[in-house]
Amino acid sequence: MLDNLVSYYCNYGSVIVAGDLNASCRTKDRLHSNHCKSDELQKFVKRHDLLFSGGQIKHTGPDYTFITKKTMIDYFLVNKSVLRQLRSCEILDEGSISSTSDHLPIVVELSIDNNPHRIMNSYSKFPAWHKINDDHIRKYQEHMDVPIELLTDRINSDNLDVDTVNTEIESILHEAADSVIPKCVFNPYTKPYWTPDVKKAHQTERSMRKRWLAEGRPRGMSHESYKRFKKAKYEFRNVQNAAYEQYIQKCYDDINEAAECDIRLFWKLVKRCKPSTSRIYPEIIHNGDTCNDPESIANAFMDYFSNICTTNNTDTFDASKKQFIDSAYSEILNTCCNSNENLPGGVIKESEVRDIVKSLMRKSQRPR
Repeated sequence: MLDNLVSYYCNYGSVIVAGDLNASCRTKDRLHSNHCKSDELQKFVKRHDLLFSGGQIKHTGPDYTFITKKTMIDYFLVNKSVLRQLRSCEILDEGSISSTSDHLPIVVELSIDNNPHRIMNSYSKFPAWHKINDDHIRKYQEHMDVPIELLTDRINSDNLDVDTVNTEIESILHEAADSVIPKCVFNPYTKPYWTPDVKKAHQTERSMRKRWLAEGRPRGMSHESYKRFKKAKYEFRNVQNAAYEQYIQKCYDDINEAAECDIRLFWKLVKRCKPSTSRIYPEIIHNGDTCNDPESIANAFMDYFSNICTTNNTDTFDASKKQFIDSAYSEILNTCCNSNENLPGGVIKESEVRDIVKSLMRKSQRPR
């Protein structure tokens, strides 16, 4: 995991690795440290050409960081370009600061120039190297010839340092690519599992659907366009589901690996797998008050609908109509319910109910 992180971030500049590594880069500490971890750490340092405190990086103070076994297992790892910017490196003595840890702190002072890299956001345009042809390659080389020659002359005459040369070459490459290479823009809405196989299956499904629409949307397996469209749709869903399962499994594998070596990356991956939720609630205005939380919105709806179903004596209220309905309703109660008689109009027959139900039937075969 640490190998991958260093390999990734070194593309943007110098990388500094620091912390409690629970392994030693020094041969004399091997007897009192984990042999396997120490071997892997030494290979890692050699592979990335890193320098470490207690070795090539000179420091002041004790010659160890782990108090119990007097070994060096806390490190500050940098490359040679960062080493030139190192001002001091000190391991503090035990008791110099208030701490309950059994590790001694390392204090490092650096003088680093502000050299930010280009931020890659969803609106950045990147060179589409997969779309180039021979003409693009020729123009790309021609665009770099003159700047490279000028830079070579400066190197021979001014003895430029490595960092300056690296920055100049990077600028020349970016300028040449921006001038002649086709561009592509990152699509933030693309699903992470949208692989080339899924894209190909989706294009096939869309083309079959267009053919089916062009023929008037016929239905039934007897129609060839409908049959091909359904088959392409079925195959697309299978490919998409397989790619999604593979992506989810990779996420779980990354989480399991991060849980063992990097707890910060572990929680970052866990949060990334969680579905995104919004805590922004809609706002409504009721009786001049703005309601923007669940409780106030629920109370506003309750008050609104309770007013609808409650009689209000307003200017538009028809009091005479209400009095007539109340009188008719009271008469029905007195003549029917209290005296156990039928409703006005006589007994309701089953045939009358059946005829009314049939008149209500529309698309459904069952009465509703």
